[in-house]
Amino acid sequence: MSKLRVRRQIFLPCDTELILDIPLCMSWPMDKLIWHYNARGLFTVRSAYHMIVSERASNEGSPSTHNAKLWRALWECNIPPRIKLFGWRACVGSLPSSHRILTRVPGFAMSCSVCDHAEDTPTHAVLECPLAIEVWSGSGLDESLWASKYRTFMDCIVQAMQLLSEDSFGDFLAIMWECWNARNRFIFGTPESNLSILGKRALSFVRSYRLHHEATALTHGTVHPFAWTPPPPGYVKLNFDGDIISETIARWGFVIRDHNDNILLAGTKHQPGHADASIEEARACLHGLTCAHNHGVRNIIIEGDCLHLIELLKAKSTPDNFLGFLVKDITFFLTRFDLYAWSFVKRGGNRVAHDLAH
Repeated sequence: MSKLRVRRQIFLPCDTELILDIPLCMSWPMDKLIWHYNARGLFTVRSAYHMIVSERASNEGSPSTHNAKLWRALWECNIPPRIKLFGWRACVGSLPSSHRILTRVPGFAMSCSVCDHAEDTPTHAVLECPLAIEVWSGSGLDESLWASKYRTFMDCIVQAMQLLSEDSFGDFLAIMWECWNARNRFIFGTPESNLSILGKRALSFVRSYRLHHEATALTHGTVHPFAWTPPPPGYVKLNFDGDIISETIARWGFVIRDHNDNILLAGTKHQPGHADASIEEARACLHGLTCAHNHGVRNIIIEGDCLHLIELLKAKSTPDNFLGFLVKDITFFLTRFDLYAWSFVKRGGNRVAHDLAH
């Protein structure tokens, strides 16, 4: 009885297809136990802690399990870290509003210390309190974003994330942060004399931070090429790219050119896909190398726009996960070439391969 028939007898049809779609590793690594809660397949106390917290949050229906996009948008926002931390604390309900303090100190007055509103929540403090409204009114931001009635602070933040660009979302958080600071200064005896300028002051602070951040990156960061450059004589250059075009389908593209910018070979291929873009990039690379070898290429420069993958391949680092198996396969396959080198290029320099894969 064939192995395929045995699989179809043991597993459901949908599970059988998933099993058959798993690419086999050319280098045949030894079986080993891996810890899939860590990107490198290694057990760490930190990853175990995050796993426990995630499972507990899932059981309790915490917003952290339902708003992965929000956390990503928040932490990747180009704003000072103190504002990111403020946004996170507000979303998880850890800002020390009177309502929050009441849960720790029985009998604590939970009315607003600024306007005597019956309940001082983070939503009230940064959106509804007359002090906050005056800050927002002078900021110049669209009134519909902050003047609407929200049930929770999280509802407000999620809507802002969905409607605004990355920088505008950062501006929105900055004004919330300024409202919270103005409230605290009022409570502790140093109120602002002109609340209407605070919104623009917060925006100016954030924009100055962005300019400094960009200038520092240009001065100290690694400069990667933006345009395609030809290989030296005697070499060809393979550019590759992989993309996930649906939940189950991936497309790979590659192009091989010589030092005179002549296209020697190009191709594209559809395959059952995976959720991880780095995996599809690695599979596209292996497909391009296979085609290059079959075409008789001996000296090759391999170039892509996935920095994470290129760094792994340069270091011959093989994490204990599926991407690591592909890195091993690529490294193993490269022994068939006489000379090879790796190169990273930004998306603009990988345009032909990118277009083939999309």
